Parts: sequence; C-alpha cells; structure tokens
Amino acid sequence: MPAPSGGCPKNMVMGPCGGVRANGECELAAQPCAFPVPERWADPVPAVPLRSVPLILTDFTSEPYSAASHRSVAAVLAPVSDAVLVGDHQRHPDFPPALLASLLQDVGARPWVTLTCRDRNRVALEQELAALHHLDVDAVLCVTGDGRPRTRPGAAPVFDLDGPRLTALAAAAGIPAVVPGDADPMEAEFGIVAEWTAEVASQLGPDYAIPAACRGSAQPAALDWLLAGLDPAPGALLVDVGAGLGGPDAFAAAEAGIRPLLLEPEQAACRAAAGLFGLPVIQADATALPVADGRADAAWSPGVLCTLPGRDAQLAMLRELRRIVRPGGRIGLLVYVAARLPLDDPPEGNRFPAEDDLDALVRKAGLAVLGAANAHRMSAPPADWRNRIEAVDQEDRLLSFAPAAVTGARLLKGRAKGPFGRKDLDLRCCRLRH
Repeated sequence: MPAPSGGCPKNMVMGPCGGVRANGECELAAQPCAFPVPERWADPVPAVPLRSVPLILTDFTSEPYSAASHRSVAAVLAPVSDAVLVGDHQRHPDFPPALLASLLQDVGARPWVTLTCRDRNRVALEQELAALHHLDVDAVLCVTGDGRPRTRPGAAPVFDLDGPRLTALAAAAGIPAVVPGDADPMEAEFGIVAEWTAEVASQLGPDYAIPAACRGSAQPAALDWLLAGLDPAPGALLVDVGAGLGGPDAFAAAEAGIRPLLLEPEQAACRAAAGLFGLPVIQADATALPVADGRADAAWSPGVLCTLPGRDAQLAMLRELRRIVRPGGRIGLLVYVAARLPLDDPPEGNRFPAEDDLDALVRKAGLAVLGAANAHRMSAPPADWRNRIEAVDQEDRLLSFAPAAVTGARLLKGRAKGPFGRKDLDLRCCRLRH
C-alpha cells in the first residue's frame, strides 16, 4: 500500500502521524500532509489483549544511562503504581528499551515500554520486540516518533516503519500493543486536570480552593478590575461562561455578594466545581447557552474565548453573552491576544485573536467596549495567594498520571500545554456593555 504521491518524509504507509499542523501541513516539510484521510489497514493483525488495565500508569523519568538511578526511581514508583510508562526520548537517549524494562522489573515495577520508529530500523525494532517478549512486559506503546531537528551530529532519523506497522509487528510477536490516541487537549486541561486540582485543593484545606481554581488567567487584580466594571448589586445573577472550577465565581461571591451560575462544557470540571464550592453548574457549550434572553444581570468569561477553535465560534460566544444579559447589563472578558503574528507553535486547540481582531469581533456581536487593560501590567497576586498556588502545583505534579486507556496515551505525559507565561501573548481585560 504505497504512500500517496507527494511523499511522506517519515516514509509512512499507514498515515497520517500526530505531527500534522493545524493548517494540514506536514511537520517536516512545507507541503500538505501526504495523507488527507487516514489510511485503512488492509490485512489487520489480531490484537493481543492486555492482562489488565492499570488504574495508575505513571510516567517514568530518571537520569539517562544510570542503572542505579533507574532502579532507585522505579523502587519508589512500583508500590504506588500499577505500571510505569517508559519513554523513548530523542533529546535524552538512554539504554535500549529492553534493558530499561529489565532494570525496572528487577525492583518490582511493571513497565509499559515505548518504541519509536524514528531512531531504529526494522531489524533493530524486531530485536527489541523479541527481547521485550522474552521479558514478558505488560505492553508496548508503538509510535512513529516526532520529526524535530536532529540533536546529535551524524544521527539522522530512520523511519523504516511507522507506528501502525510496528503495532502489527508487536501483536504478531505476542505482545499487547497500545497506540497514541486522539485525546482532546481541552478535555485534558479543563477536564482531567481540573479534577486533579480540585482533589488537591480539598486535601490542602478551604483556604487553597479559590487560588487553586483561579490558576492561570484569573488573578485577583484582574478579577477586581472586572468586578469594578460589572458593578453588580448584592444578589445579582452573574453567569460565568466556561467556568472551569469556578474559582472566579467563588471569589466574586465573597467580594461582591453575587449569585453565580456556572456554565462549563467539560463534565469533569462541572463535577469538580460543584464539589469544591457547592455552586450551581450546568454543562453547556459556550456557543449555545441554556439561559433565557436577558435573564442575567451580568456575565463574564475569564480566559475562555481563545479556547474556541475559530473566529465563527468566538463570534457566536460573544453573541450568546449579549443575548443572555439584560439590556444595559455588563460583560467582562479576560482574553489572551496575540502580541505578534504569526505565533510560534501555538498551543493546540486554541485561537488567539490579535487585539484589533478582538475589537472587531466585539463590535460585530453588537457590544460596546467600556474599557480595556493589560492584566500582565496589573499588580502581582499577594504572597499568600502565590504560596497556596505553589503548594497546589507541587501536589498536582504528584498526581500527573491518567487512567490508562489504549486510545488515550497522549494524556499519559501530563497536562495540555497552555498559554501561560508566553511572551508572544498578552492577557487583555475587557469591560463590555449590552
């Protein structure tokens, strides 16, 4: 089954790979991906079932080429993990995968071993599979490998095989094989990670809940600035679109006595928000809000507009905000805007408008701008707020595993990349009026 004309730089037959850019271009060449639609396997190999699906599959990181370090880290992880995921990193080469698996098994860990086609030809891959079968490993994660520039002089990528064909080889060798899946980056960041954060904040105590649930864009100075513009009366209904864990709403309820209603698309975040603050929350899409016309006294949406996938969706959200707020009511936005275009490797799943494009969207939605400010130039959070966030971050990192799902391996490496801390993005606060 030859690759389509145009050629895949990775020599893939069962494409596409996971490196296709958002615009459909190849990650290695200035051309469209050679696989406009996924190839179908003509002669599938029967899968080898997993012995068991681990509840806790922990990412394994250790000092390269150090047997002592590998055994030491694995000895710590083995009692608290059902399995450990052993990576195969281009920038941090290490012992061969089968030797790594053997070292981890020596101290009681159960390795899931990553094999990439990037740095090994077919013979070397078959040798590794034979050794892993001899070791009776639980599973092999089969990936094509990324296409970043070479990091060692004289070391060129190989790509004799691709991930799907390597998966077939593993199954033929009698080894359970898993493959990277299509995990939604928004689900990873605002679903799974939200539940981790809520769990950590609950364990640390009530003083940690609001700072933990406001991590990222919603800082006290920005929220105070937005609340001053909204000027809600005590008891006013404030609708939060894309509420996440509800931290800004708990903050607003404490500061201004408002009645918040949280609207959030991710079910896991809805559960976490309800459990953390006991606020009313409804699972809802930002472009089709389940609120009657003019029902809200005010609305806000901190850090959400840029998570919508395109300009049309962003305009639809702004129009929905206008629809649900009573005439004359106020709307507050925190929006990551592009300080320069094009952005270098923008976070997946986001669209960051330039400042003039955001203004045009607001006008087209029928809203008027009452004021704007750069949140990055506002005062930093107080020390106790920062310290509580750091405590949550420390605990959150310890929970950076996901339930093992054969089609969800992209989540196993931790949380989705977000816009926080980037120098090519500004955080704009906007006060709008119906």
